Amino acid sequence: MVVIQTSRTGLPWFSWGGFGLLLAIGGLINAARAESVSPEAERFFETKVRPLLVAKCQECHGPDVSEAGLRLDSRGAVLRGTDTGPVVVPGDTAKSRLVAVIQHTDEMGMPPDEKLAGNEIATLEQWISSGLPWTGPGADTTPLPTHAEAMAERIASARATHWALQPPVGHQPPALSERLPADLQETWAANPIDRFTAAEMAAADVAPAPPAEPRTLLRRLCYDLTGLPPTAEQADAFAADPSEASYRATVDRLLASPEHAEHWARHWLDLARYADTIGYAFGGQSSKYPYAWTYRDWVVKVLHDDLPYDRFVTLQLAADRLEPAVPREDLAALGFLTVGRTFRGNTHDIIDDRIDLVTRGLMGLTVACARCHDHKYEPIGTDDYYALYGIFASCESPEELPVIGEAPPGPEADAFAKKLAELKQKVSDHEAAVYDRAVREAVAHAVDYFLEVARPAPRPDGRPPKMDDGYELEQLVIDRLKRLLGGAKPNHPVLGPWARLAPLADAEIATVAETLLAEPPGNLNPMVLTELQSARPRSLRELAAAYGRVIAQVAPGKVDEPAAAVDEPAGQAELRQLFSEPGTPLIPLASEAMRVAKRSEQDKHRNLKRAVVNHRSEAPGGPPRAMVLVEKSNPVDSPVFLRGNPGRRGDVQKRRLPVVLGGTEVDRGRVDARAAHDGDVLAAWIAEMDID
Repeated sequence: MVVIQTSRTGLPWFSWGGFGLLLAIGGLINAARAESVSPEAERFFETKVRPLLVAKCQECHGPDVSEAGLRLDSRGAVLRGTDTGPVVVPGDTAKSRLVAVIQHTDEMGMPPDEKLAGNEIATLEQWISSGLPWTGPGADTTPLPTHAEAMAERIASARATHWALQPPVGHQPPALSERLPADLQETWAANPIDRFTAAEMAAADVAPAPPAEPRTLLRRLCYDLTGLPPTAEQADAFAADPSEASYRATVDRLLASPEHAEHWARHWLDLARYADTIGYAFGGQSSKYPYAWTYRDWVVKVLHDDLPYDRFVTLQLAADRLEPAVPREDLAALGFLTVGRTFRGNTHDIIDDRIDLVTRGLMGLTVACARCHDHKYEPIGTDDYYALYGIFASCESPEELPVIGEAPPGPEADAFAKKLAELKQKVSDHEAAVYDRAVREAVAHAVDYFLEVARPAPRPDGRPPKMDDGYELEQLVIDRLKRLLGGAKPNHPVLGPWARLAPLADAEIATVAETLLAEPPGNLNPMVLTELQSARPRSLRELAAAYGRVIAQVAPGKVDEPAAAVDEPAGQAELRQLFSEPGTPLIPLASEAMRVAKRSEQDKHRNLKRAVVNHRSEAPGGPPRAMVLVEKSNPVDSPVFLRGNPGRRGDVQKRRLPVVLGGTEVDRGRVDARAAHDGDVLAAWIAEMDID
């Protein structure tokens, strides 16, 4: 029998005799399992299935990495499935989600980079349909703990032992050691902190140094509080009166000095990875942050003003969202999030840097390690990381930073404003020129756009086709025209003929067009009817050319605004609404000018805007601005990036705090004011956590 006894520590242990018997029983069980698999099934599994799982699956779904909680290295793990449920029903491929996933017919296709070969998919389908036979290592079907169960156990353990998750505990100051000299007993008893220090020194058998001389004491005090030495006059005055009252007055003076705030602000700015530059600059980009100094000065100011820590943290995470609104100069606090490196514009690295800043700097947790896999040491999963990722991905830097102070009046301010207006006008003029060019060329190539929508050209390089005159079709126009034409019905007054004729082969278009024009629908636009009767299209190109001529008649700049609606030719208003107004397929909005700009136009636009930024940040006479983040109009939830690869998407994670810190989807409602805003919740929760 198996003998289970209890050690003095209360932990169970097995006798050696019982352990041997347990091994024997285990061997019999495995033998019985092996006997239940036919030789043919065993050969099929060992020669076909196991090598396939090892080569193509277990790198991401094995003992080291189990993405989505799925492991494919044992039968029990396969039967358990993912964090969200089973993926295999032995004997039934139709009900096994794994089959849809490897066939890439599910919302998630695996492997994500390259679909399995047909014979490999057939192997796994046969394996599942035959009941999931498994022999040798991994044949044990004992259920493994789910990913959620394992993480819950780690979280429970961390809450009990992790230093960052423990509430502060009060301690009574220890009694002073008898070995402390009698003349120091009263001095060391004055401050409870000194008694802790004295106890540690006594335990280490270290005697305290004798009291410092007045000049030495003052020098130490000044360096500790301001980082600067005392002046000769200050040293002489303190040496002449080294009394307790004089000492306290000196401490109060140093604590109230701006040098004290500057000295200690440096430590916080190190945590906030403060820099005046963006890191690596490229493509003619300026390496300077335009207004980083406003965050630096804000930190110095609030430390000098003794701002409470919870308010200090809250402003740096959500100053723009607090109610009542904060004074505009406090918006500079958001530089905490924005003055880090820019990683050559890599959004994923920028967000990772901000997650690391907030969690490691304010929570005592190294969450950023979970970008690629569940954290190996902290109780943080990839789901926690990408729940936070969604919060930061829902923020952006505004086009124009807010002004948080007044420019000093005078000639410099006037010159600054005049030059700024000139630079901004150059940007506007360039955008207007790009817009006019884009509209003119899009209208001129209306025929090409109609043909591309009806019969798309091959794209070997993935880019829209380029015309013989060098014009490259704009994807924005193609997409909008596709939506317009794709939704048109045969009875549409303008697009009805296109909807009926465009799907036909060229050989059929002439016959059907003649029939259509012989008895045209009563609601057919008269301008379209006139053009089709004149053109008598015999091919798709001729049909597209007819529509191109109609569009040219109502293109911007071609038609004067009518004095009254009755003066407008019949059918023209209908055509203008479809093809001539901003936001219609061929006519982008003015704000979309740079979306349809050529590469050279985009480069010039960047240079013009960079000149504006450089002038604002470097020219004298301008007002200070805050380097803020603002919430996007449409906040997003992020999917898990499998192994940190943005091209491989896993399950979407709702925005929240890490579970170990109490984060749940409903946690976003913890703050009464503006509760739906992630920054409010994050700021309030962290401030509350740190204070508690």
